[in-house]
Amino acid sequence: MTKHVEQYIKNCGECITRKSPNQRTAPLHQITSRGPMDLVCIDFLSIEADSKGMNSVLVVTDHFTRYAQAFPTKNQKAQTVAKILVDKFFVHYGLPTRIHSDQGRDFESRLIQDLLKMMGVRKSRTSPYHPQGDPQPERFNRTLLSMLGTLTPEKKRQWSQHVPYLVHAYNSTKCDSTGYSPYYLMFGREAKLPVDLCFGTSTDRKVDSHSRYVVKLKEDLQKAYQLASETADKSHLKNKKSYDKRVGFQSLEIGDRVLLRNLGLKGKHKLQPRWSSTPYLVVGKMPNLPVYKLRPENGKGSVKTLHRDHILPIGQLVRLPQTDVTPDSYVRARTRTDTSRKQTLTLPDTQTVNPEPLSSDSSSDSDYYRPARTFYKLRETPVDRPTVPVSEVMQEEVDIPLSEESSDDDVEEGPSLNVATESDGDHDEAEQESSEESESDTNENQDDSVDRSAKEVDANEAQEQLVDHTETRSKRTVKPVVRLTYDEPGKARDQPITIIHRGVVIKI
Repeated sequence: MTKHVEQYIKNCGECITRKSPNQRTAPLHQITSRGPMDLVCIDFLSIEADSKGMNSVLVVTDHFTRYAQAFPTKNQKAQTVAKILVDKFFVHYGLPTRIHSDQGRDFESRLIQDLLKMMGVRKSRTSPYHPQGDPQPERFNRTLLSMLGTLTPEKKRQWSQHVPYLVHAYNSTKCDSTGYSPYYLMFGREAKLPVDLCFGTSTDRKVDSHSRYVVKLKEDLQKAYQLASETADKSHLKNKKSYDKRVGFQSLEIGDRVLLRNLGLKGKHKLQPRWSSTPYLVVGKMPNLPVYKLRPENGKGSVKTLHRDHILPIGQLVRLPQTDVTPDSYVRARTRTDTSRKQTLTLPDTQTVNPEPLSSDSSSDSDYYRPARTFYKLRETPVDRPTVPVSEVMQEEVDIPLSEESSDDDVEEGPSLNVATESDGDHDEAEQESSEESESDTNENQDDSVDRSAKEVDANEAQEQLVDHTETRSKRTVKPVVRLTYDEPGKARDQPITIIHRGVVIKI
């Protein structure tokens, strides 16, 4: 029994989707490049808007040399990315062999794809929700923010004007990963800085001819590239060893049953499960990368490509919930799609509202109650109560609660507010009985000597007069309020006013 209980608890779907930890499950993988401009990585950095309206920075880094460029922008549109790449990067440094980015809309648009295809540049991207796949721009973003954060408050309000100077200082500084400055690996010489003038140092080379300069430059760059690659490999192996210590790697095979991490949650989601309850099957794997292609187990849906860190393998005996928990922070209203049913909205003692049924051809608003045209029925006001003018009734704002029951009675539509709907038989009988009782009580108090048959005759006559009076009152029309509306300058005309408030259409 103990084994059965333990196995039953281990296969609880609610416990697995909520309590399974999000840990590193794939070893660190190195992105390699063979020389300058072989692999260029791009990314956007969002910052507070400055005095010129700049709120973003397009970061472009060369993977091999670590040479970086940052271009402040006012938006993150694809047109902005294409214009900056062509006008400010390609014309100065040439075309790269491959451009790598995340899956942002600005980088995956048709415009960027056509531009790179026309120029013969290959395009690659990271897996979703995995910024480690684009490491160079992410690391440079951290460095750039640290430098911008040290500016004075006055300069921070104009931070876009100081970005070029900070980036040049970064490129002229020795990088720990390569042992050389990004500027030297990109151009084959060190940049001449103002500090060199202060100390009287110079990095200029004096050669006799261009051919000797080229030969010397090639030799120096070959040595620099070899040393930079060896230093970068040593740095990567050191980082990989430290990273893999906390990795509990478990390989996946084609056909394995897995769950996906519950990504893209909005708002507060502390009570939401960490993993989605929809099972997937592994259908493929990227070569030399811990990235897998997944398909829903029920066959409904597209194939997804995710990193191993976002995948949780499960067994065949796990009891998963039927549907995913909706991470929305709101509760949708109950829908009624049956057009044959009508909902009755009631007002206390004075008004009754009968909206039209929802139409079946609505698609975007099918989850909510759609506003419908409604009509008021003004009941007969008793003599002993003060009469409420119609204008005050039209101007009054009333919260109309929805009734749980629906009425199958037909509603006769009429003009404006004075539309009387035919009441059902029960309502008429109730009014008739109440009126008969009131008339009979009155007649008994006035004259006790009259027999019962005479009382019934008088009550019937009084009821007929009351019904005629009610019909006369209900058919009376209200004179609409005339207001001037100007459709064109200098031309005014009289036009009724229509007010739509909380799904109720009121014509004045």
